[in-house]
Amino acid sequence: MVRPHGPKPPRQPSISLLECRVAPLRQGDQSCLDRFEALFAQPDLLVVELSASVVELATQLRANHGLRTPDALLDFQGPADLAAWLAANG
Repeated sequence: MVRPHGPKPPRQPSISLLECRVAPLRQGDQSCLDRFEALFAQPDLLVVELSASVVELATQLRANHGLRTPDALLDFQGPADLAAWLAANG
């Protein structure tokens, strides 16, 4: 979908890098780690830092719905996404 101001760049929360790096670190796979670092360093990828409000809402999801921490965080780009999920699944 093209938006009036152009398409939004792809976004990933910063915790995605953490999750991507776990298995290669365990396996000592430096080549795979390097590829993930290159992926997350792409100029057209917006890495979104987690705000306090996102962390709070993810904490509520984890506590109230039993989601694992990565699941509670990875799918949400910001408070509006969490609010929409809570409205639908509350």
